[in-house]
Amino acid sequence: MRKGTMRLAMGLLTGGSAFGGVDFEKEVLPILQAKCFKCHGDGKTKGDLSLEAGAIGREIGGAKLIRPGEPEKSPLIISLSSDGEDRMPPKGGPIGKAQIDVLTQWVKEGASMRAGGAVVGEEDGRKPLPGIWTNTEEKAIEADLLRVEKGKAVLRLKNGKLYEYPLEKLNAESRKRAEEWAKG
Repeated sequence: MRKGTMRLAMGLLTGGSAFGGVDFEKEVLPILQAKCFKCHGDGKTKGDLSLEAGAIGREIGGAKLIRPGEPEKSPLIISLSSDGEDRMPPKGGPIGKAQIDVLTQWVKEGASMRAGGAVVGEEDGRKPLPGIWTNTEEKAIEADLLRVEKGKAVLRLKNGKLYEYPLEKLNAESRKRAEEWAKG
């Protein structure tokens, strides 16, 4: 059974998302190693770009190569899917549709580098905390709290985009809820 079909079947059988939890190390990294490392891995950084596991994190963010939650705006996905001269990889033939689908889903899910594609808490299985999050200027946003790290609340907006918001800019009530949830 093909991997995509297996994932769909498992997702439907377990009641979960058919494409939930793309695992960086097991699914994403092997694609990058096979298709991108000739120029952007194994110590090579063509165009000052490394896609190795230890360096790729620097390429994940709002205006970077990989835009969590926005595969259609992520230069990585765009360059892999292009039909023109700018299509990557230029060596070794184009990347397959199934591989692009895995990378696209990974970006859509938030481009997590955690095992199992987890984006909530640590590996404790906590569910995202939905709510209205208010800042110190009393502007509110409806979003799910995915995790708290490095003094920031990582929120998933209703359109699927991820947003890192400094805890000190949340009002006292929202900050307290986020901090208590983060403690478990």
